[in-house]
Amino acid sequence: MKHTLTLLASVSLLIGCNKPENDKKIQGKVEKEQIAVVSKVPGKLVKIFVKEGDQVHKGDTLAILDIPEVDAKKSQAEGAVISAKAQYNMAVKGATDNQIKQLEAKQKALKEQYDFAQKSIRRLSNMLKDS
Repeated sequence: MKHTLTLLASVSLLIGCNKPENDKKIQGKVEKEQIAVVSKVPGKLVKIFVKEGDQVHKGDTLAILDIPEVDAKKSQAEGAVISAKAQYNMAVKGATDNQIKQLEAKQKALKEQYDFAQKSIRRLSNMLKDS
């Protein structure tokens, strides 16, 4: 066992004393591959966060696009959510006093329009009969 340890220590010492190989240093320039970045939807380029030569990683925000169609659809969806919440609250809690008053006023205005239309029809019918 003692001889094995001595032999192992000697081999380790010899390996450690070995001269390093001559490393060759080479200078040069590496060209990176250009990659086209394309949006799936058309839009106006609002802001660019990187410039040529910058290093970027997966997930980095490179630019901001203004896409009117997306903004319109987002606003439409937000409006639908607000409307659905209001309808849900009305169904759960019932209509508020203010909502009831608004609906009654709307009903009254529509009835007046209906009555006026009926009177106009009768008047025109009478005029047609008289002619």
